Amino acid sequence: MIDFMLPKRLIVFSMALILVSGCTDISMNTLPIPSTGTPLARQGGAQDKPLLTWEAVKELTAGSLSYSEIRNSFYFQDIGSGLYVISFPIEEGPEFSLSASSTGPDAAPLSIMLHCEPAGLSLKLNPENLGLMLDLSNNSDTLQRIHQLFNNGIPVPQDAQTYGNLIYLTGRAPQEILGNYHTMLLHDGWEPADTPGLKQFYKKIIDGNELLISVAYIPENGSQDTENLTVIRFNLEPLPTAPTRLIHDEQDVLELVEAFGKRIQAVSITAPPSSAAAGIAEHYSDYVTPELLQQWQTDPQTAPGRLVSSPWPDRIEILATEMYKPDQCTVRGEIIEVTNVEMAQGGAAAKRPVEIALRQIKDRWFISGVRMGEYVQTGPVVYENTRYGFAFHLPETWKGYSIIAEQWQGTQNGETTETGPLLLIRHPEWTRELPRQDIPLMVFTPQQWQALREEGLSVSAAPIGPRKLGGNSRYIFAIPARYNYAFPAGYEEVEDILQSNPLWPLRQPAFPQ
Repeated sequence: MIDFMLPKRLIVFSMALILVSGCTDISMNTLPIPSTGTPLARQGGAQDKPLLTWEAVKELTAGSLSYSEIRNSFYFQDIGSGLYVISFPIEEGPEFSLSASSTGPDAAPLSIMLHCEPAGLSLKLNPENLGLMLDLSNNSDTLQRIHQLFNNGIPVPQDAQTYGNLIYLTGRAPQEILGNYHTMLLHDGWEPADTPGLKQFYKKIIDGNELLISVAYIPENGSQDTENLTVIRFNLEPLPTAPTRLIHDEQDVLELVEAFGKRIQAVSITAPPSSAAAGIAEHYSDYVTPELLQQWQTDPQTAPGRLVSSPWPDRIEILATEMYKPDQCTVRGEIIEVTNVEMAQGGAAAKRPVEIALRQIKDRWFISGVRMGEYVQTGPVVYENTRYGFAFHLPETWKGYSIIAEQWQGTQNGETTETGPLLLIRHPEWTRELPRQDIPLMVFTPQQWQALREEGLSVSAAPIGPRKLGGNSRYIFAIPARYNYAFPAGYEEVEDILQSNPLWPLRQPAFPQ
């Protein structure tokens, strides 16, 4: 029997899914990793330097240290053959190293990789992969207990490797791997459990303890190359089941984002780099993590701020909030820009979609990432659906559109098991004699969408599933596969509309009361 150290209590495993795109360049044993079983012998002269530290790796990742500074300051070994490859052993983690490959000693690196030797795992250096390696380097009791469970309770796919709190494998497309793993959990006796948020939870009694595995939804984008490595990552944490805790955290998040939105107009990112960096530090340091602040100061163009004298960013309007973990949250909204006219009369001169990631550190929330979209064309043609909570932006030529309400049907093993709304946005020039391409919107619950991703539920004869356009806290909206297979009049315009990020959630509670 496994000693969980928390008998008879609820334990939660949160599984964050890292889907690797082609540009991420993650592979097993990509570069040779020096053996670290015995202490490294220091060479004299130029190599009489300290070992690389995790702190220096963090600074390299954030851009506050350059690769040339790392190379000139820390001990390394020449391990290359063909390319010039050097390896930096990491002081706090004897099983970990950082390597750089280039065409010569003085050339810029072609790639910089992190390695975990006993796992045979090599990851391109970026913030997400650094966090994963630090997780493994800490090698806490939690990770050891999760690793034990791989052999005693959590199923592991065939041909996969495990290390610490990771399952990783390749040879198939990431979505196929993750869909099959989801099915494997069900076959292994894990039962679906209803819990707050946009994760699918499963529960099972193991050695007298109830375990919950939470599975984050699979990202829609990213390469599905079968050569890419798929990593499934577990973390041990308590489940925030109390509604009062969720509501309190949501209120803190909303207040932080709204206060941050009021500061954006004070930062001119088109100012000289030193002035922009100073403004970023002055106005954003109370709201964002030190890592994000450093990144923005290094490259002000990546930070939100004022681009021109008018219009200017006035506020952030929050549309949806999703609490993925007790200490992680995502807010989706719009940066509202105004001129003197809107200040006097209300409204917006321009809107820009924004997605904000937040993290709780020592009981306080901080912004850890900001992703801004292209400006929304906020013309007079906007379809708002308050029942399902979304707005759909249309060009001027669609003024006078109509909505046709139908239903989609989902089948499993030849039988209809699920149904849901199918909304057709119809062009005003549509006629029976000359029909034009509709914009079909399928509405799914999170549970229905997850069933689609398992490949157990089918909503059409097409071999691929619907394309996700967006979602809110309660529904997911998608376009049917091959919706324009007959190429009717106007199909090119519809495809252009769908590429312009037209669907955005309306303001609504993140957690239904």
